Amino acid sequence: MTPEQCKAARALLNWGQAQLAAAAKCSQSTVARFEAKDPKHQIRPRTIESLRHTLEAEGIEFVQNGRSGVLLQQRDSPPRG
Repeated sequence: MTPEQCKAARALLNWGQAQLAAAAKCSQSTVARFEAKDPKHQIRPRTIESLRHTLEAEGIEFVQNGRSGVLLQQRDSPPRG
C-alpha cells in the first residue's frame, strides 16, 4: 500500500486520519507521517500492514496493475422491511 492509496482509501470511506489510526491501533501522527512520506520517520512494515488490513476489512481493495489505485467493494444492503 502506498501513501497515496492510503489517502484515497480513507477518502472512499469518508474517514479521517484519526479514525483510521484508532481502528488500526496506532497514532494519528503515524498515519500522517506515512501519508506525508516523512523522510525523518520510517514507518514499520507491520504498521503499514495493520493500516492496510484495517482498510481491507472495511471493503477497500488495493489495485496494483502497472498503476496503483483503490476500489471500494460493494456491500449487500440489508433487506428493508
